[in-house]
Amino acid sequence: MNIMAKSEIIPTSFRIKDILDERHITQAQLAENMGVTASAVKQYLDANSLSTSTLQKIAHGLDVPLWQLFISPDAILKETKESNAAQDDAKTTIIICPHCKKNIEMHLQASKPK
Repeated sequence: MNIMAKSEIIPTSFRIKDILDERHITQAQLAENMGVTASAVKQYLDANSLSTSTLQKIAHGLDVPLWQLFISPDAILKETKESNAAQDDAKTTIIICPHCKKNIEMHLQASKPK
């Protein structure tokens, strides 16, 4: 997996608003967590693109890994289950980034219920 330079600009339409809703976090709370103004957060949410450094700050403010800004854990689990159905011993799932179209290799370990 390639790591993007901090200054690289990539398109938005991320899951930021979804994560705010899922975690019951307001834009004002995210702004406080990030150390920026609420208007800055609104600009981030409305932007056509964001730098990777800004995305990292948002992920940190939301207390999620950066990859969750692109795809939900549920979507990955669904993809993994579908892949595993086709290949029982598969431990790796490859998803395609909807923005840059590059393959993202995900290694997941699921625990079985007791």
